[in-house]
Amino acid sequence: MSIYEDLKPISLDQVSTYPLASRQSKVTVSDFATPVTESASLNHFLASLPNILAVQTLRELAARPPGILC
Repeated sequence: MSIYEDLKPISLDQVSTYPLASRQSKVTVSDFATPVTESASLNHFLASLPNILAVQTLRELAARPPGILC
């Protein structure tokens, strides 16, 4: 006996859709990461990361002089 046997599918009659291309987005293709080589420097690696979430903070932290974390 399944715990799901009394469940019925929901009705999608009232759901409306629209084209994805017409939807505003906070991320663009230029924000995505780019590949780096195995021998890439840390600076090249940080530059390749997507420009979203906390990457800007990580780049600022990496740019600080050694010994200064705050």
